[in-house]
Formats: sequence, structure tokens, C-alpha cells
Amino acid sequence: MQDQIPTSGQNTKQADYRLLLDRMQTKLLAGQEQDRVCRMLGRQDIWSSLDIDSALKWAHLALMAGETEVALQVFEHVHRLQTDHLEAWKEHYELLLGLCRYEEAAALRTRALTSNPGNANYFRLPAKTAQVDPEEIGDIGQPFVRKREQERKLNLYLRLFQGREDCFARQWADKNEGKQGYVPVRRPMTREDVLDHLNMRRTYGIYLLQPGSLVSLGVVDVDMVKSVRTKALSSSVRSQMRKERDYLMSRLPEISDSLGLFPLAEFSGGKGYHFWFFFEPPVQARQVRQTLTRMVNRLKGDLSCFALEVFPKQDTISGKGLGNLVKLPLGVHRVTGKRSYFLPRPGRDVWEDLSKLESVRFCCLDKATSKVEEEKSAQVLVHPRQAQWAKEQPELALLQEKCPALGQIMIQCRHGRSLTQREERILFGTLGFLTRRKAVMHALLQNLPEYNPHLVDYKLSRVRGSVLGCKKIHTLMALDIDYCDFDSNAGYAHPLRHCPQWRIQEGPAEKVDSLQDALEQLRQSLDLVKRFLPGRE
Repeated sequence: MQDQIPTSGQNTKQADYRLLLDRMQTKLLAGQEQDRVCRMLGRQDIWSSLDIDSALKWAHLALMAGETEVALQVFEHVHRLQTDHLEAWKEHYELLLGLCRYEEAAALRTRALTSNPGNANYFRLPAKTAQVDPEEIGDIGQPFVRKREQERKLNLYLRLFQGREDCFARQWADKNEGKQGYVPVRRPMTREDVLDHLNMRRTYGIYLLQPGSLVSLGVVDVDMVKSVRTKALSSSVRSQMRKERDYLMSRLPEISDSLGLFPLAEFSGGKGYHFWFFFEPPVQARQVRQTLTRMVNRLKGDLSCFALEVFPKQDTISGKGLGNLVKLPLGVHRVTGKRSYFLPRPGRDVWEDLSKLESVRFCCLDKATSKVEEEKSAQVLVHPRQAQWAKEQPELALLQEKCPALGQIMIQCRHGRSLTQREERILFGTLGFLTRRKAVMHALLQNLPEYNPHLVDYKLSRVRGSVLGCKKIHTLMALDIDYCDFDSNAGYAHPLRHCPQWRIQEGPAEKVDSLQDALEQLRQSLDLVKRFLPGRE
């Protein structure tokens, strides 16, 4: 990075400035030559010559480097260039609020409205004339209320994401090499650090283990496997990734909730997701690790595109070690440049994301342990919200739990997503051989946008031959996961061997042989009618 900028021609100068901006951003993200970048950012002879877009980027880089005063001066430069640039007014105003400079923020609002009444849409204030009377600007205490609300959310963030109190970590990255890591910051974390993290000036992580081998947090880290991290993915691989993601986002919370564990899901900003589990008061790291590992082991074999890992990895800390660390949520990933966010995402604003912390529920390990013991001999683990569905359709509940291939397709159906011809063939080639095939198939397919009950009945009547085997299903779905472990003496492997208590018929025709069958068909017809009643949710 050169300290001298060529001055030949306005277009050449602006191109040189954009190149300089890109190089400074690269240095900041990689944590290289920080002092030199800060000196360059402070050069008024350069930023005062920038166009609006470049000047705003200069201000953003100044904030990343911690040069707040430079950023404020650059915003003023932008206001002089263009008085109606709302984004510049907003960022300048919110920066002053974040710095607790309330009087300056209020004065800035007055200037913004006076210079351009159209800015009132952002400040939510009426503009009666082209020149707004400062007396009509509104209650100057509004920024204080907003600031108190932000401080409350920052305190909640610090309370929930507690790690080792005397040390945390700062992320560094080399985007050219695609490498990143963390360096210890040996002091307690403050609200100002959290604000820097949320504003993407820095990216921080926490060491999970506290004194006494206690933790306040457990994390299930979900990352894409190396083979699918390349950009050139086939359509079949992308489709499989989407199915596994939907399966994971449904199954992991279901299994967690059934054990009395309540995860907060987050897109990590990198190559996967984090599921956060909160404990108050802190509990033994060993208990958290063992409980989350048991839960994760139920899903690991079902996934080929994602790998699951549990944090903390350690039960205790020995010597001078700091233990495992996890990147804090809602910050930017220094390699990808993407901000993390909670799921489902409430909005584009980080303060809206923080609102999700209001609904966090703390986990009880004693309850989880007792649930595991109670359900060790249970046939199927059922999520409370799916209890009625499982009661009415026990075959589906059991097969979703036991067969990951069918489970992925069932999740698609429950989310109302259209099936491919292969997925439809798999359902009819397996569930079509159950005794209650009509009731089962209609219950599963009724949420699909293209659901046609008469067509479903017709396709069931055309089912012939034998149940699709596991090998054929894995081939049709291009699955790269382990097969279920069946007794080799019982014939070829197929999903319905998970539920031998239900009779599997050779013929596809389903007759009404009893009053119970007639009642089942009547209930199915009533369910169909209810779907078209007004006001049905």
C-alpha cells in the first residue's frame, strides 16, 4: 500500500482511490499493517477528494479500524456533497447514539430535517414546509429511550453468552489464503466490546469453560463437509444440501425440545449453523458435552453434506490452557465477510436480531437425563408438538425417526414443499405397502401444493411388486450415508422392516374389511373437507 496517490486526471484519481480502499479493507480484515492503515485513513487530503460512495466506504473502514473521529469527519464531508443522502444521515446519527453523544445526535437530526424535509421519513417527524422549525423536531429525549433499550439488550447479550470471565478472543483472517484464527484478549469483555462486535468493527469469540469446569453454554456446531464447500456444485448436490438442511432444522429442535433442551439457531456467517443451549446457573461441562453428544449421535448418520460437532469438547482445563472457544453470534465472519444472524431471521437490523434473546429459555440437564432414561426403551421419541400427529400416524412417526432417507422426504412434505418424481416414487414404493397406506399417504401429502386426493388413490392402486430396498432408495436420492443395520437372515433390507408390528401386504388394493377401516376412511374424508373451510389456519 503506497502512501502517495497519483493526481493525474479525475477519473484516474477516483479509480486509484477505489483500489486504495480495497487494499485497506484487505489489510484490516487480515489484521495486517493496522498502524499504517490508520495513518492513511486519517489523511484529510485524500478523503476530502472522494466521491460520495467512496467517502462512505472510507467512513466504514475508519469504523472498522476504530478511527471513530475520522468516520465522523467523513460523514460531514458527505453531507456537504449531498444534503439528501439519507443513508449518510442515518449512519452518522446512529454512530453518535452509539457513542452516547446525545446532544450532537439531536443537533444532527435538526440539520437533517432542515436541509432536506424528506429525511423525516426516517426520523418519523412531520415536515410541514421546506424549512422545518427546530421547535417541531420532537422530544429530544427519544435518543435516551432508544439508548437505554440498546443498553438493556447489550446487558442481556453479555448475560447469556458468558464464557471465561478473564479472557476472550479476537478473530483474525487472511482472505487471500482463506485462513482465520483467534488471539486471546486477556481482560473481561465489556459492553463496548459487544458493540464493536455487533457493529462489525471487530469479531470476538468466547472460551466456554469457566472455573470449576463449569459452562453457561453448550453449542452444536453444524458445518458443511469439505466436499461440498466448492462453488461448482451439481444441481443434485445442491438439492441434497437443501433437503438435509431442512431435515436438520426440523429434527434437531424436535429432539432437543423433547429432552427439555431449548436451542437458539444461528447462521454462523461462515459454512454452517450454530445451535446454542443456555444454562443458568452454570453446569458441569462434562454433563453438557455428554448430553449434547447423545443427541447429535442420533443425527450424524443421517447427513452426508453436514458434519456435527459438540462444544465444549473438553470436560476440564489443565495447565495454562484456555479451552475451546466459539465465535459470538451477530458478528461478521472475517473470511466470508458475512454477518451471522438468528433463525428465523426477524429483520435486517442487528437490534431486531437481539430481540430474539428475549425469548431464550434455559435448559435443565436433570430433566434431559431423566427423559433419556425414560425413553431408552421407547419405540420412538416424539416431539410434543407432533404428539397428536404421531398418535394418528404412528407409522410415519416411527419411520421418520428410524429411516433418515424417508425422514428427509417427510420433512419436505410437512413443510409443504413439492416432491421430485424420485421422492414420490420412494414414498409410494414403501408406504404404499402398509396396511393403512391410504390414511398414511393422504396424511403425509395433504400439505403439498399439488395435492390431489383422487390422483393419490389412483397411484396407490397401481403399486405392484415389493417394497423398495434401502440400496435402491439410497441410489435414487444419491445418499452417501450408512445403511440401517438389519438382521441379514430376515431378507433384503427395506425401510418397513423398522416397523414389523404393522402388516405389510403383497397386494396394493385396500378394501374396507371392518368397521374400523370404514371409520378411518370417513375421518380421512372429513379432514379433506376441513382443508377447504373458510378461516382454516
